[in-house]
Amino acid sequence: MEGLWGMVITQPMADQSGQQTYVDACVALIEFRKDADANWSCEVIATLQNARAMRCDSATVNGSDVEINFLIDQTPMNLQGQLVDGIVRGTLTMPDAGIIPVVMRPTNERKYEGWEPTPVAQGMDKLAQAVASRDQPQALLDLANELRGNSLSLLAYELVINRLPQYANLDETGVRGLVRDYLDMANIWGPRQIAQARLTAAMSVAMTRRFPDFSLELADAVAKAGSFQRPNWEESLDFVREQAQLDIGLKQIKSRDAEERAAAFEKLQTLVEKQRYNPELLEALAIYAERNDQKPLAKQYYADIVALPLLEETWRQQRAGQPPGDPTPRERLLNLWEQEHGGLDGFDKFLATAYEQRLAELMDKAGQAVPEVVPADQQKRTVLVELFTAASCFPCVSADLALAELRRTYPVPQVIVLQFHQHLPAPDPLTNLDSEDRFAYYEPRGTPAAFVDGQPVADPGVSGLLQHVIPAYRRTRSAVDTRLKFPSQAKLVLSAALEGEELVIDAEATDFPEDQSPDLRLRLALVEDHVDFTGANGIRGHEFVVREMLGGAKGVGVKSGRLSYSLRMPLADVRQHLTDYLTQFESGRDYTFLVKPMKLERLTLVGWVQNDATREILHSGLTPVAGRTAETPASEQPAKSE
Repeated sequence: MEGLWGMVITQPMADQSGQQTYVDACVALIEFRKDADANWSCEVIATLQNARAMRCDSATVNGSDVEINFLIDQTPMNLQGQLVDGIVRGTLTMPDAGIIPVVMRPTNERKYEGWEPTPVAQGMDKLAQAVASRDQPQALLDLANELRGNSLSLLAYELVINRLPQYANLDETGVRGLVRDYLDMANIWGPRQIAQARLTAAMSVAMTRRFPDFSLELADAVAKAGSFQRPNWEESLDFVREQAQLDIGLKQIKSRDAEERAAAFEKLQTLVEKQRYNPELLEALAIYAERNDQKPLAKQYYADIVALPLLEETWRQQRAGQPPGDPTPRERLLNLWEQEHGGLDGFDKFLATAYEQRLAELMDKAGQAVPEVVPADQQKRTVLVELFTAASCFPCVSADLALAELRRTYPVPQVIVLQFHQHLPAPDPLTNLDSEDRFAYYEPRGTPAAFVDGQPVADPGVSGLLQHVIPAYRRTRSAVDTRLKFPSQAKLVLSAALEGEELVIDAEATDFPEDQSPDLRLRLALVEDHVDFTGANGIRGHEFVVREMLGGAKGVGVKSGRLSYSLRMPLADVRQHLTDYLTQFESGRDYTFLVKPMKLERLTLVGWVQNDATREILHSGLTPVAGRTAETPASEQPAKSE
């Protein structure tokens, strides 16, 4: 081991055309030394450009086994490997990170000059050909064996293992053989890579839904290698065990043996708390309950599928490819209802109640996930949250519900949550020209997208289904809590009233930073407090929907040192603007909206001061439109916002 070594990590990188390739990146040049007492030491003599500060803390060489402890900006990194045929293959680990395969090769280089430290990975051309081949998984398996000992051989096997759910023609013997060969390949990089490979295989086998016992075997083997476990492994193992328990239970609940069915029913019920929004599980429990004279429980499970957002759609997707003929959950529920009530009277109300109860439970759990709110004496501003959503957008479900809970956590005027609807992926009757312009202002990738005082919620954002409401809420709460403690940089006085049927608006911002004046805009949104409309994604009600931005989406700038806006206009003009927009949309796309919600019964004026150079919102406030809004608690009527 004495001498110079290059530490190489095979990693993805974009080529000159922007396409992803893999390179063998020599991230560090390391010199090994052995003193007269046979004690080993090492020194990092150079690192790849832009790499963080890295140094050797200790080194051990015991026969062919090599271990190095590095410090990277005071963060420990451990390398464990084995010297075979003049090359060290092993793994790197760091706190809060995964397991990284690494290769160390002898070198004569002492600095990064005159040679390419990030060449295209050896065998990359063959990997590209194997990936493109129609002969799968054989093409990738052949390549992995050809490149044995090359880091790309691991990648080829991982591609095969991750695609196990696609290989429906493989029986359990075939799957076990693939996994055995994958673990044999991982063994070249040592026991930590074997543990990682077992976890990867356990996850993929679980996702096939066909071999739950095998996935449990793999999960148990990973758990026994406790010293190798990395962050989030336990979460992955929980998924494998849960999925296996579900698949075993779903099979047993259809058994011919009554006792086995009853036992499966009891076991599956324990999963409901964790998989409350899995229609496959709910349907199995409902059918069993119905057949065993537990009709109230059956109705509850069926109602969850029918009433909650997107569960029926998920059920249909889960049934894809299966023979038609079985009644749907809705048909089964209707049949039970008619048997009990002799007709459909009260059925819609029953579904609405189920919807409200289940979502209330979910939102309570979201609120409990971040129980500590910012104390009132530490709140230094009103925070504005802008949600770009759509009634036909399936992943907007988690965003809509997470921000609904945010409204409950911090009622106005602490936090204002606006909805700007979009025609994504399908036409939405709550969309208007100003909401589209506001979407273009931020240029998000799509819906949903949430911005807190002008800044996006941290990735992965607020997108998802019912089971993603709590993480979406956590991410939004984190951003909101931070902003609540940040002092306001302006004052805002708003007034809004109906004089007869004429809308009268006055708004003025003061005490804003003069040096920001060229970039400041005052924006005003007329919002409808609540709109009853059930979209294609199953969300039944929409709060604080932006109906028009008074003065336009661009807002108004500072003029003669003042940042203000006044308006008098018939309220009928707002309705007409919405009608004209939707009519034009329909004619341009040969589309007809089945419903166009435009009651405009409860209205609020929301204003904010924004720096268009940074998009930061300096301050925001709101006031109900007097004479149009139902009586609102005084605590929710901040005509002045300072």
